Amino acid sequence: MQEVFRGLEPERVFWWFDRIAQIPHGSGREQELSDFIYEYFRKLGFSVTQDQHWNLIIRKSATAGYEQAPAVILEAHLDMVCEKEADSGHDFDRDPIRVLRDGDRLYADGTTLGADNATGVAFALSILESETAVHPALEVVLTTGEEAGLTGVKRLDFSSLKGRVVMNLDCSDEGIVVGCAGASVVRLELAGEFERSRREQQFYGLRVSGLLGGHCGLHIGLGRGNANVILGRALAAASRTGGFCLVRVEGGTQNGAICREAKAVFAVEQGDMTAVEQAVAECARELKHELADVDPGLEIELEKIPNQTAVLSQEDSAAYVSLINLLPSGVLEMERDDEGEAKEPSAPQDDGISGETEKRTGEGNNEENNRGSHEEPNKGFHGESALRLAMNHLPETSCNIGMVYMEGSRICIHCNCRSSYGSKKRWLQEKCRLLAACHGRTAYSVLTDYPEWEFNPDSRLARLICREYRAQTGEPLLVERSHGGNECGTFSKRLPGADIVCMGTKIHHAHSPREWVGIDVIQKEYRLLLGALRAMKDYERQEDKSQCTSV
Repeated sequence: MQEVFRGLEPERVFWWFDRIAQIPHGSGREQELSDFIYEYFRKLGFSVTQDQHWNLIIRKSATAGYEQAPAVILEAHLDMVCEKEADSGHDFDRDPIRVLRDGDRLYADGTTLGADNATGVAFALSILESETAVHPALEVVLTTGEEAGLTGVKRLDFSSLKGRVVMNLDCSDEGIVVGCAGASVVRLELAGEFERSRREQQFYGLRVSGLLGGHCGLHIGLGRGNANVILGRALAAASRTGGFCLVRVEGGTQNGAICREAKAVFAVEQGDMTAVEQAVAECARELKHELADVDPGLEIELEKIPNQTAVLSQEDSAAYVSLINLLPSGVLEMERDDEGEAKEPSAPQDDGISGETEKRTGEGNNEENNRGSHEEPNKGFHGESALRLAMNHLPETSCNIGMVYMEGSRICIHCNCRSSYGSKKRWLQEKCRLLAACHGRTAYSVLTDYPEWEFNPDSRLARLICREYRAQTGEPLLVERSHGGNECGTFSKRLPGADIVCMGTKIHHAHSPREWVGIDVIQKEYRLLLGALRAMKDYERQEDKSQCTSV
C-alpha cells in the first residue's frame, strides 16, 4: 500500500483505492484490473461473471433480516480519464498512479487521480468483503469504457440482473444526482493533400497552453477556454494575411475533457511575416482579456521554426480554419429557470431534502457551482415529499471540441454533443453533419452515443437516502440533475421502472491533472452508502409513490 493511505479508515476502502491505482486502467485498458477483481472474488467464493468486454457482475446474498428487501444493484465503472501535465513522463499503459497527500486532500503526481471512479469501485468492493455491513441481496456491476462513451454498459447482459433498485456510485459531488444529460461523440474527417513547400515560405509553430480544462459536462458552464477553439481563432487571425498553409494541427487527448493544450505548424509568405505576428499577438491579447477571470493562465506562443518539406494546400488549410471556427462550442442553451423558486418547507414536511438555493463553496472560480441548484421539496401526502428540482444555472445543451488530430493529410475533429433532451442532442449532431457537408470532402460519423436520464420526482430511493443523510448529519442533502453524463440513462432504458439514484464522492477538477478528492468526504459518503443499504429494509413500507405530486 502506498504510504499516503496507511492508517486511513475505512481501511478496506483505501486499500482498494490504492490497489486500483496500482493497475493501469485507462479506457480500453481495463482488462488487467477486471481480471484482478474477478480472480480475487472468485477465490473468496463469490458468484462472479465477466463478459468479453471485461464487465463484471458480482453477487452477494442478503444479510439476515433483509431477505425480503428488494435487491440492490451497486454500479460503478472501472476505467479512468488519462490526462497529464505536459512535462510529465507518466506512461498510463504501464505506470501506477502515484498518489500524494496534502492534509485531507488526495491527488496525483502530475496526472489525473482516477478517483473518478476508483472511489465508487472501492465502495462496492469493500461492502462485498464486509462481514458487518447489513444490506439486501446485492449485484455489484462494474463496467468498462464509461469515459469513452459508455461502451461497456451498452454490451452488458441486463437480462441477468434481478435488481430494480440501482445505486450508481459515479457521482462527483456531496449529494445525489437524479437525472443527467445524454451525449454523443461525432467525428469529422477533413480530407486534404500535401504539396511541396516553397523556399519563400516562413514556418511557424503556434502553441496554446496553461488552461484549466476539466470535465466537459460538469465544468463547461464555467466558460473556461478550450485550446482547440482558441487555436482555431489564432489560426484564423494568421490566415487573413494570405498565403497560409497548415502543416500539422493537434489538440486534446480525451473527448470527455475540455482541451487544455493544442498546437499547430503553418507556413506563410515571407512578406507576410510581420502582419502574421501582429495579428496573432492581437488575437492573443483579446483572448487573454476575455478569459482573464476564468482561465488566467492562458498562454499563446508563436515562434519561427525550420522549414518543413510539405504543407497542406491553401484551400485545404482554409477549409480547416473555417470548419473549426464554425463548429458549435461551449454552452449553447441553459436549462429553463421557470421551474419556480425553491421554498423552505414547514417543519413537519422536512424529510432531509434540501429546500434552499444556496451558493456552493469551492476553490477557484466557483468551480462546482454549475451543476444545478438545490432541490425543492413539494408537499405531498402524509408528510412525504415528491422530489422537485429548480434547474437554474444548469447547462442544457453544449458541445465540446475535445480532440483534433491528423491521420496522414486528413484532419480529424471530435465533438462531444450533450443535452438533457435527446431531440436537441440529435439536432446538434445534425448541425455538425450539415457543416461537414457544406465543406465538401469532409466525412461525418457518430462514434458513441448514450441516452439522457430523465428526472423521476417520485423516487423512493432518493427520499430514503435524503432521510438517511439527515439522520447522520442533521443537514439537508443536495438533490440535483447533472449536465454530465453517466450510465444511469442506459440502466433506465434497459431496466424500465427501475428506481435509480447516482451517489458518491465529490471530486474536484475531474478529468484534469488537478483532480483531487477529500479523505473526509470519502469517509462521509461511505457511511451514507452503508446507511442507505441498512435503510432498504423499509423501502417497501414507504407510501405508494404514485400518489406523490409530480413535476
